[in-house]
Amino acid sequence: MAADSLQRTYDYNDHVPAVKLRIVGDTIYAITGYYSWFDAWIEWHKNGADPKSCPTSKDAKESGNFFAFEASGRCFMFDEILPYPDEQFAPIAFGSGRKYAIGAFALGSVINRPVSAHEAVAAAITRDPGSGGPIQVIDLQNLAKTETIADRLYCPGADEIDLPLPSSEGDSHALRQYRAHLAKCLKP
Repeated sequence: MAADSLQRTYDYNDHVPAVKLRIVGDTIYAITGYYSWFDAWIEWHKNGADPKSCPTSKDAKESGNFFAFEASGRCFMFDEILPYPDEQFAPIAFGSGRKYAIGAFALGSVINRPVSAHEAVAAAITRDPGSGGPIQVIDLQNLAKTETIADRLYCPGADEIDLPLPSSEGDSHALRQYRAHLAKCLKP
């Protein structure tokens, strides 16, 4: 499981990375869209996910989706418009970069090897201006063996370069360097 770390508010890219995947008890939570209400969604879910008390933004521009991945392996999506569990099935991708991530997953059948969630998010970051920042990874197969992985951002070699966020201002040297780094992340 993987996520980018770009925070967006309206059309503004915030340069503080967001932790979009969190482990709380036996559940992994994920969020897309407006990041600042992640804590409210987690509390709402932990307290029974009553549709009548669903967190709302009162502003359509601040919407997003909230996901709960249960220990049973089932994944449910919620949002303020449909605050009822909507079960999701793999392979899945969410957020503005989802079409690129799903395309990367589909590439696995062409290259005869599975494409990892990390690689799919890296592919989305290279094309989608709404995706960016270091990639957070939760290794589901080794989750029981890991310590507190939820608050760590993981992107191999990320400390080697200053990672800028993608922008619509053209190909700066930093952005070219970032894309080259992501290309290394995609190599098997």
